[in-house]
Amino acid sequence: MAPAVVSAAPFLSATPRLGLTRSPIAPRFFATGLLPMKFARCFAALALPFFLAACGAPQSFRQATDLPAVAALPSGKAIVVLTVDLREQTLIRDVPHVGDVFFRKFDETYPRRAKDDYDFGVAGSVAADWRATFGKADDNRAPRVFAIDPGTYVIEKIKIGSTATAIGPGYDPRRERARFGSFTVRAGDIVNLGRLVIYMEWFDGYFAARIEDNSAAIHEFLSQTNPALDAAVQTTLLSVVPKIAFETGNGRF
Repeated sequence: MAPAVVSAAPFLSATPRLGLTRSPIAPRFFATGLLPMKFARCFAALALPFFLAACGAPQSFRQATDLPAVAALPSGKAIVVLTVDLREQTLIRDVPHVGDVFFRKFDETYPRRAKDDYDFGVAGSVAADWRATFGKADDNRAPRVFAIDPGTYVIEKIKIGSTATAIGPGYDPRRERARFGSFTVRAGDIVNLGRLVIYMEWFDGYFAARIEDNSAAIHEFLSQTNPALDAAVQTTLLSVVPKIAFETGNGRF
């Protein structure tokens, strides 16, 4: 029997400050469907090497990223399972995007840490997105398993596409709450945080975020990759703010 789903919302803003920005729209042939698929794929095949060359190495995480199959929980750690789906709803269709979601632990060291210092996260891959176009494994939207220190974590940074980046750090010291989203784990916890779905609303200048209960999919995934975790995993959904303002000019590429 699937475990009960628990929703937690530590110090999340119920009415986030938006301060939305608007910006000129760059040509988005793939996202808007303006090019026929055959021409789009030909163009993408020629452009892919340039995109890959332009992509810098993703930020380094202080803790390990994906956790391989384990027989026992690492001592003093918690295990979290996270799935991220970054998208854009255009006038024509619903388009998957490449992007990053990074987390940082909120503790006494938080204010002193470097701007790009993250504890763990999902770094999107252009190559994985390219493979998914031809029906292969969609690594960007696959579940990820992390072993992390116990404590409270905030979503520190969200990047989608070529320019859109969430505004501000993940914690608002003036209001004393998370700007984007958060969760808390204890040592020994094995937690599925759900599927984080974020749509880039380009015209309005914000990300629309929601968390979905994907317990059934996670049980299927863990039964094949980490059977020891599958027997113990509990679903405690990540808390997210539904509207997150973004700025342009500091995106992934």
